[in-house]
Amino acid sequence: MRTKIPLDVEGLIHRFLNPDCQCVWVTPWSITNSQRNNLLEQNRELINRLPHAQKKRLQKLRKQLRCHAGNWKSKLPEVAIRHGKYQFAIAWLNGMILRANWKPTEKLEARARLLLSHDRAMVKRLILKSRQWPKNIWHLHDVSATYIPPFIFQLRKKITREQVQITSGSHLLADGYWCWIIAKNSTHPISVQPVIEG
Repeated sequence: MRTKIPLDVEGLIHRFLNPDCQCVWVTPWSITNSQRNNLLEQNRELINRLPHAQKKRLQKLRKQLRCHAGNWKSKLPEVAIRHGKYQFAIAWLNGMILRANWKPTEKLEARARLLLSHDRAMVKRLILKSRQWPKNIWHLHDVSATYIPPFIFQLRKKITREQVQITSGSHLLADGYWCWIIAKNSTHPISVQPVIEG
C-alpha cells in the first residue's frame, strides 16, 4: 500500500530522506492530524540517522521554514514543492543538505530566483481590499490554492490577526473551489473544505 504524503515541506523532507518509499502525493490538508504527527515523528527518526553535519543542516532548514526565516536558498524548497516541482526541490535539498558550503550553478540559481520572484509577486498582488467582502471574507476564486499558505502569512503580517475565511481556486492535486478557515492569530487553516455550488 502506498503511503500518502502531503505536497509540502514535511512531505518533501520525507521523500528526500526515504527515496525508496512507495508514496503518493496528496493535498496538504487531506491528511489527518494523526497522519501528520506520524509523518513528523518518522522524519525526526530519519533525520537522526543522518551524519552529524547533514543532520544539523537539515534541522536548521526545518526551523527556518517553520519560522519563515532564512535567505532565498532556504526558502526555495518550500516554494518549489508547493508548486509541484518535486525533482527541482529534491535536487536543491541534495545540494543544501548533503554538501558543505554548497553553491548552486548559475543556471540552477537563475531558475530558483525566477520561481521565488514569481511567487512573491503573485502573493503581493493578492493583498487587495477589493478582494475582501464582507470584512475578513476573502474571495480568491481565480487564484490557485498553491498561493494560499503564503497569502495567509502576508495577511497576518499586514492586514489582520482575526479569524478569516478564504475561498480559493483549485490545487495541483484537487479540482474545484476550496473554502479555508484560519483561526485568530494562526497561519495554518483549521479547515479546508470543497465549496459545494448549488
